[in-house]
Amino acid sequence: FSLSGELQLLLNKRAREGFPSIEEAASILNMTKRTIIRKLNEEGVSYQEIKNLVRRDRAIYFLTRHTLSVGEVSEKVGFSDPAVFARAFKNWTGISPREYRLNFSQLDTAR
Repeated sequence: FSLSGELQLLLNKRAREGFPSIEEAASILNMTKRTIIRKLNEEGVSYQEIKNLVRRDRAIYFLTRHTLSVGEVSEKVGFSDPAVFARAFKNWTGISPREYRLNFSQLDTAR
C-alpha cells in the first residue's frame, strides 16, 4: 500500500474535524515529517496535492449528492472563503462548482 493512498484514507477519515497538518499526519502514522516528505517525493506527490485530491473528491460528492449551497460545500471541504474554493475547484476540474452541479444534474435527469 502506498503512503499517498494511506494519507488519502487518513485525510478522508478526519476531514469532518478538519484536515490534519503534515506534522499531525506524521505523528498518527508514527513517522517523522521528513520521512513523509521523502516517501511522498519518491511517489512523485506532495502532501498538499493529496489534500487537494481529497478536497476535490469530497466537493464533487457534496455537489452531486446534496442540496448544499456552494458556500456550504466550500466550508465542508475546508475553505473559509467560497471564492477561493470556486477558484480551486475550477483549477481542479476546469469548470466552476455551479457549472459542475448543473452538468451533473443534466446528466442525472437524462438517465
